[in-house]
Amino acid sequence: MSDRDQLIEECKVLYLKNKDSKKIDWGAVDQLELRFSHFVKAENCDTEILIYQILSSYLIMMSKFDEIIEETKKRKQFNKQNFNLVILIAYLEDAWMGGINDDTFSILLDMQENDPRRQAVIEILKAWYFKGNDEGKYISALENACRLDSTIPQPFIELGCLCIKRSETVYGKKLIERGLAKIKRVDFDRSPALIALDIEEFIDSLIKGNSSRETIYKNLRDMIIS
Repeated sequence: MSDRDQLIEECKVLYLKNKDSKKIDWGAVDQLELRFSHFVKAENCDTEILIYQILSSYLIMMSKFDEIIEETKKRKQFNKQNFNLVILIAYLEDAWMGGINDDTFSILLDMQENDPRRQAVIEILKAWYFKGNDEGKYISALENACRLDSTIPQPFIELGCLCIKRSETVYGKKLIERGLAKIKRVDFDRSPALIALDIEEFIDSLIKGNSSRETIYKNLRDMIIS
């Protein structure tokens, strides 16, 4: 196993260890941080290493991920060719850094994926960029996501909630019901965000919405039957 693959594997093992024991091994976390700092010194650092450095800082170290993101965005690897890296950064900017930055959004606009399922993920993130400041574009991006990949819950649920807010209650409930039917896993509220430290699961669970917290799922169910 190469040093690169070994580092990624160590990330995954440490995530599972901390998740299962519910106790963080700070010594191992410090060692992991040092190993990443060694790898990312190289200008042509492997993109997978950059992705797992961000994932680890967010889900294991639980610190500095905003600083790491800002440093990563200065690198040549932050471009439309690196789908997973751009998607990960856009999600974290939206969730934790006050919204998707304009420079990240400009890359999302340039990204045109041949796989409609990947393009649907881009459309969801574009919708989140517009949410709160351009309702028409927000709706359009969500509708594009539904059209591109009808198997994912998130855009259907968001459109349904918006319809109810606009007093289009019957149609809104139908959309939410369609979305809920597509959810693959409902987790306890206190359970970790991911079963495993994996970028594909990250996108699947936290952007596509294929998993849901129990309280959120119940609240959406209540909206349908009320």
